[in-house]
Amino acid sequence: MISPVINFWWPSLPANLSQEAFRRHPPGNRRTFWIAHHAPWLFYGYMAQKLVTPPAEFLAGDPDLFSRQDKEILRMVAASPTPPENKATQQGVHESLHRDIMVGFGRWEFDPLELGDPFPGGEGAVHIWQGAEDRLISAELQRHVAGRLPWVSYHECSDCGHLMVHLESCSNAILRTLVLGEEAVLPGSTGK
Repeated sequence: MISPVINFWWPSLPANLSQEAFRRHPPGNRRTFWIAHHAPWLFYGYMAQKLVTPPAEFLAGDPDLFSRQDKEILRMVAASPTPPENKATQQGVHESLHRDIMVGFGRWEFDPLELGDPFPGGEGAVHIWQGAEDRLISAELQRHVAGRLPWVSYHECSDCGHLMVHLESCSNAILRTLVLGEEAVLPGSTGK
């Protein structure tokens, strides 16, 4: 998983870490996540309204939410001679991005940090790839999750942001690790 979302309301997360990560988000993001968690029936209307704008800064492309490296990647992608089709939202923004938010930040019926080891014989692992400079997903929370779940292999790139998968060195390291079983070597990497 590359920079997977962490729900700020998971019961096993330390309150100080999750509150700090939540407060780092701009007010529109916090409001969006809060509504997705506490009032999911209101979520579609909130995201469609125009009175309180923007409902979520990350959907509006707020440049403050991206690291220096992420901004370089966004410029590089925008300058691409043949931009890829917008496959992520081909079924509409509500069916893609909004549902992702509702699932990621809604109420979960289980606590992911209480999951048992799906690989009791040590024959596998779940890999988490995270950029230390990621301003959307908290690296501190990812480290905590990986520290609590011994079957998670955590890989962190110290100079990378949220869009690290667009860097050739990172995507190659991820593929080598997953396909060939090689040790992950990311730029400025740390791992567990």
